[in-house]
Amino acid sequence: TLYEKICRMAEWGIAEFLPGLKARTWGRRAQDHSKATYYRKRTEVDGFIDWAQPAGQIHNLIRALTHPYCGAHTFYRGQKIIVWKSSVIDRHELPLPMDKPGQVKRINDDGRAWAQCGSGLLEIVQYQGRVEIGAILGGIK
Repeated sequence: TLYEKICRMAEWGIAEFLPGLKARTWGRRAQDHSKATYYRKRTEVDGFIDWAQPAGQIHNLIRALTHPYCGAHTFYRGQKIIVWKSSVIDRHELPLPMDKPGQVKRINDDGRAWAQCGSGLLEIVQYQGRVEIGAILGGIK
């Protein structure tokens, strides 16, 4: 939803800016290089899910990288699993024993998988790839 809001704001901003640019009436201002900063380009590594993190933090990573972006990801048996949508599970909903971070605890009939995190459980609602109960997600390709 944030992406959609930014797109709408950009349309409005461009519509306001272009006439002044064409007429050469838009004020110009030199950049203050002492206040300028650089940020590296985002890479695939930035989307890797660290299952030792709390469920809420992993959920936020997935939300940040979902469509139209490249998706957060993990690995299982050398195969990349892209996670598009998740939700944090209240531990009281389903009391399961704590196991290893990244372990798949349950897979519902609709394919939704429940994975153990460093603290809490995460429901992997929408994903590309194949996982099974007991699988340990993570590692590298």
